[in-house]
Amino acid sequence: MIAASRLSGLALRGCVEAFRSGISSDAERAVKGAAAVKRIFAAHTEKALAARCVARPFQGMTARKDVQRFTFVLKKPVPTPEGDVPAPPCGEWGDSPDGIQYFEVHPTKIFFVRVGQDIPLFDEQTLRSAK
Repeated sequence: MIAASRLSGLALRGCVEAFRSGISSDAERAVKGAAAVKRIFAAHTEKALAARCVARPFQGMTARKDVQRFTFVLKKPVPTPEGDVPAPPCGEWGDSPDGIQYFEVHPTKIFFVRVGQDIPLFDEQTLRSAK
């Protein structure tokens, strides 16, 4: 984990978690980025739940041209009663109805980014992967 915060002694989840991508070039990233993200998602999500979810390009914010962004959504969406904020349908590592989070594929790393709810905790456009 790269970033972690503490507030009154209570540990908070990291804003950004980094994983090795196993991808060695930009051309490879275009082809293997989604597969690498799926492996990370599956490793952190209960198997039956992960099987019901699919990777999709993240649509919430425009990504820089040198990265890919993905999120996980249900293959068959379930309607939510109006006014309710449901639990994340694909678990803690999937799309969040009450915040912004996504996977970001860089040349040598994959970041899982938790931007926050209304006001980003940091400028997500400035994330860079140190080699």
